[in-house]
Amino acid sequence: MIEQQYYTRERRGIFRSAEGYDSIAKSKGLNDNFIKKYLHPFCFYSPPKSLEEIDERDISKFPQCLTCFQVESGELIIGNTSYVGADFTGLRNTFFTHNFIIPGNEKEGYLKDFNRLIFAEGFASSYDIEKGKLIEQISRLQYDDAGDLKANKRVLTEKLGITKEIFKKMLYAAFMTVEGKKKLYISLNVEAKDISLYAKVLLKHIFMGLPYDLKSNMGFMTYSREAEAKKYINITFVEKGSIRMGDSRYERDYVFDLSQNRIPYNDFNIDHHDYLDFIWENMMSGKSPEEFYRFCQPILADMKQDKRIQLETYDELSRIFQIRNGDEQLFIDNREEILESFFKYLNKTNRLDKKELDGVFLELLDKEKKDLMEASRYIPTNNTILSYMRYYGFGDSSVNVKIAFIILLAIKNSKAFKDASYASQVFKTISKDGDLLKELIDMTFKYNALFIIEDYFNERLNSITGLKELFNEIKFWADTSYKVVSEGFFINGTLDKLLGFLEKSRDKIYMGKEIHQFIPGLCNNSGSPQAGKACKEYGEYILKRVKEYIYRNIELSQLESKDIINLDYLKLGTDEEKYLILKDIRGLMAEDGEKARSSIRERMLDKRYGIYADNMKSLIKKLYKSNIEPSSLENISMAFIQGGTVREPKYDAEQMLGYIYSNGGKASVYDYIIWSFENNVFTNTLNYESHKDAVKNYFINDDREAIKDKAIRKRLYGCNNKLLDMMIKDIDYEISSPLMKFIEKNKTQILGTAGIALASLLLLFASLFFLEYVNRGENGPDENPARVQIADMKAQIKSEIDNIAGKDFNYKIFAGVEDIGEDDIETGITYKNIMIDNDGNSSIEAEDVEELDREGKSKIKDDIVLKYSISLKAEKGSEAENADTQERLEKAYKAIEKILVDNYRMLWSL
Repeated sequence: MIEQQYYTRERRGIFRSAEGYDSIAKSKGLNDNFIKKYLHPFCFYSPPKSLEEIDERDISKFPQCLTCFQVESGELIIGNTSYVGADFTGLRNTFFTHNFIIPGNEKEGYLKDFNRLIFAEGFASSYDIEKGKLIEQISRLQYDDAGDLKANKRVLTEKLGITKEIFKKMLYAAFMTVEGKKKLYISLNVEAKDISLYAKVLLKHIFMGLPYDLKSNMGFMTYSREAEAKKYINITFVEKGSIRMGDSRYERDYVFDLSQNRIPYNDFNIDHHDYLDFIWENMMSGKSPEEFYRFCQPILADMKQDKRIQLETYDELSRIFQIRNGDEQLFIDNREEILESFFKYLNKTNRLDKKELDGVFLELLDKEKKDLMEASRYIPTNNTILSYMRYYGFGDSSVNVKIAFIILLAIKNSKAFKDASYASQVFKTISKDGDLLKELIDMTFKYNALFIIEDYFNERLNSITGLKELFNEIKFWADTSYKVVSEGFFINGTLDKLLGFLEKSRDKIYMGKEIHQFIPGLCNNSGSPQAGKACKEYGEYILKRVKEYIYRNIELSQLESKDIINLDYLKLGTDEEKYLILKDIRGLMAEDGEKARSSIRERMLDKRYGIYADNMKSLIKKLYKSNIEPSSLENISMAFIQGGTVREPKYDAEQMLGYIYSNGGKASVYDYIIWSFENNVFTNTLNYESHKDAVKNYFINDDREAIKDKAIRKRLYGCNNKLLDMMIKDIDYEISSPLMKFIEKNKTQILGTAGIALASLLLLFASLFFLEYVNRGENGPDENPARVQIADMKAQIKSEIDNIAGKDFNYKIFAGVEDIGEDDIETGITYKNIMIDNDGNSSIEAEDVEELDREGKSKIKDDIVLKYSISLKAEKGSEAENADTQERLEKAYKAIEKILVDNYRMLWSL
């Protein structure tokens, strides 16, 4: 039910017992707080200034004020204020306000038919308070349909002077008062008594152009003495002449002073709002926009409030509505924008609730298809294609096929005037939707238009600059259409690109491995059996050609260890020696070593093979050069086979030991010797003598001191191999002094039981003889054992230093013996002096060297002391390298010191 409230100046009221302005009556359902909060602020009246100035007494000349607004609690209030002259005292003029309060659940019908509010009747202008404070509720408002009919467009345009431009600006401003929270003030060029009357005429037409969601947020007053902002009120009509230009109170609002012909022109962009024209044309032709509003209602039902009050929303929907009603030219002129606008309101989940909007789009798809088939010069824009793409999947399969066919027609039409970029752009757009792209590709096969796909494929392929990018491209097409993968242009194009990348690659073998890793994964991810078959055939052909290319371009001499590891994919059905070398070397390094070694021995000794043996040996030597480890020695031995049989090959022991020493150093030689005897590698009659000679020559010529080193001897004897033990003893003998060789050679006779005394005598004689020779120094080195020992010692020292320090190491050593008395008194006189250096062959500058200079002495006999001076120099390096250099200097010094002491002690023990 609709509630009522009366307000005026009386002797008493509802809220005050004394005279004054107050609510004097209300219906029973009206809350007192509601009256005070929402109704009292709108119970006021200020007479027109123009009537006050002439002291007008005729109350019929005073305009009434119709007020309409909604409040937060949902009620719709429509009230009328009348100027009623003198009050109950007869001394003061007053007004009377009558408000109807329509509950929220009843207001929708009034808002949709706003004329029932604008032309509402039944407002009282007086009330006898003696009848009581309670008035009745009513069920509906009275409506003056005659007043509505009189408020026609002729009155609007002729009487009020409202032109199309003015009306569009007013309607625009009305939208903005809701959307932008501004106010709209209108001063009509009419007499004061007619303000409210003509305000209703203009309001009727403005509200005719306002959709339901705008009306439900709109409030108005048909009369106010001045422009004054009021809460809930959007549009206010003011007295003619009351608006003062430049007044800051409304400088940010919309002001139409028709009495002064002042129409705002800033902040308006009415020419770009089709809705404003749509309403004006309907109004002028006498058509109601209600059908349009009913069209909009389900479309906007799921939209947010801010979308439902935007003018742009109704621009878009009015265009769709007009096209739906047959305006094809409007669509032709705005295809892209109109199709795009559908998807602000339409999606896959809501299209069934918006059947009318959905139907319009489907009709436009039919028109697109028709236009493309009839006009070969028409091609949709990329944004139009995007709209097709967005709708793809909304409908059933027949709609999807239609969209794919429309796109196909568009691309074919673009070829007619040689717009190569168009097809490319279209494919870039639709490739974001895999299903649509698949449908389009299938259609090109169906309609013999595969050239469209080929052109697009070639364009994409030409832009690819890297292998990973090419992999992604191949996968893209394999996932999209197995039919394309089977086409010659795809197979040849991707193969040429792969081979091109291989040709430019610095690591062809590894790139080949990447390709072999990618292709099987591609095939494993295929979908249908047909797709799997197509992908498998493609992959087999590509891999075959890639293997052939890799094989042709392999240079055996350039291979490295990583290449051998990465060559696991190179499996060819050929017996070419080059392939057999690759197969066996990979087996040797990465697979079954024993099987590979057997194969290598067999082929090396098979005279039917020409290049196999030499190339395999060179390759093994190259690949293991930096990998001399005990675990690799058996493989390395393959490079030194020089005859024999498969089961018992003959090895070049001297060359193999030299290879190990040159590339692995002394430590590797020791490992090699131990390995060879622990595993009885060279202990057969075919190899033992040469192996023994090679080892003996090494210790005698290159590493003489090692055989005296306790740790090394312990390792060698630890093999528990009698042949090695015998070899060590032979080496000991070979490097001993001539006297020791003599004693060792004749020890049986010298130490025999029958000749002990004679042996003792001979030994004493030999010692005296030796010392005499040493003291005299008359004979040459070949005849004087002492001198031989000194020369031997110098050679040992030089060899040891060279082994420790290398060629960039300078040294100079002085040594000699001195006799001392019983009280260790030194004479300062040395003899049997030696001096050893490396001839000063160094280009090292003084500031570039690390140095170690030390002097020392050691008793070698009770009355003999050895004195020595050792000077060592080495080139400086980085900070870390300098620490290593100092360590080497210390090591060299200790080794030299030991050699000096050991040799001089041996010399004086003779």
